[in-house]
Amino acid sequence: MTNTFSIPKSIRSLALTFCLALSSSGILAQTVISSSLNLSDTTQMHQLQTQQGDRLVGRVVSMSGTQIDFLLQASGEVIPFALADVAFVGLLHEGRNAAKRTRSDRNSYVTGEELFYSATGFLPEGKGVYRNTMLLYNSVDFRLGKYASLGGGFIVPFILMAKAKISIPVKSFVRVGVASTNYLLLGLDDGGASQLQGIVTLGERERHISFGAGYIFDLSLNERYPAFSMGGSYTFNERNRLYAELGYYYDRFESFVLPTLQYSLLRGRNKFDLGLIGVPSDVFFAIPTVSYYRMF
Repeated sequence: MTNTFSIPKSIRSLALTFCLALSSSGILAQTVISSSLNLSDTTQMHQLQTQQGDRLVGRVVSMSGTQIDFLLQASGEVIPFALADVAFVGLLHEGRNAAKRTRSDRNSYVTGEELFYSATGFLPEGKGVYRNTMLLYNSVDFRLGKYASLGGGFIVPFILMAKAKISIPVKSFVRVGVASTNYLLLGLDDGGASQLQGIVTLGERERHISFGAGYIFDLSLNERYPAFSMGGSYTFNERNRLYAELGYYYDRFESFVLPTLQYSLLRGRNKFDLGLIGVPSDVFFAIPTVSYYRMF
C-alpha cells in the first residue's frame, strides 16, 4: 500500500516566510549610484559598470527610476540601460576604485553561495572549494572557465562521488543550469545512484533563492524517483549568513521531506556552518551538523 504524504503547515509557513524575507531584503541585484554625479557638469567623466562586469567610459545623459542613458566616449553613441542591469555608475576614478575593490574582494573572501545539499546556479569561487561535513562527507569542486565546474569526493566509509555542473547567466540576477551528482558504493555489486536536476537561481551570491527539479536514479534497481528542492541564502554582512532549504522526493512506497536551517560564519577564504537537518522517519526529528569550507 502506498503511503500518502503532505508537507506540514509549519514547514510550508517557514519556507514561505523565508522566501518573503529574501524578497523584501533586496534579493535582486543592487545598483550603486554615486552621490558625486552632476549631470549638469559637462566636464565630468563617468564610468558605468554592468551587472555582467562590463565597464564603459563616457557620460550619463539622463537617468530615471528605471533607465540610464549613457553617452559612450569612444563612439558618441547614446545607449539606454535598464537600471536593474547596472551595478555602478559614478565618476571615472570612483568606477576604477570600485572595480579594484570588487576584484580584490572576490579573490580574498568566500561569500558562501552554496547550500547544504541543493545545487545553485553559482559556480565555485576562486579556483575551487573544498568541503567537509561532520568528518564524513568530503568533496572538492573545481571551476572550469565561466560556465562549468567538476568535482569529486567520498563519503566515509565506502561511497565515492563525482559531480558536474553547467550554469549560464540569462539576466543580471537570473542563472539557469544543470547539475549531476553520482554515487558509487564500493564493494557492492551494481551499487550506486545518480541525481540529475535543472536549476534556476534568482539573485546574487550574497542573497539568492534557488529552485531545483529532476530525478534520482537508483542504479541497482534501475528505477528513477522525482526530486525537488528549494533553498535561499541571506548574507547579513561579510561575516554572517543564514540559509535554509526544503527538499522533497518520493519512491514507490513513501515520500520524504528534508528541511535544513544553517548559520554560516565567514572568515576570509574559510567558512564554518552550524545548523540542523531534518531526518525523514515515522517521528520527525532534526540532527545538528557542522561543516567547513575552504576556497583555494
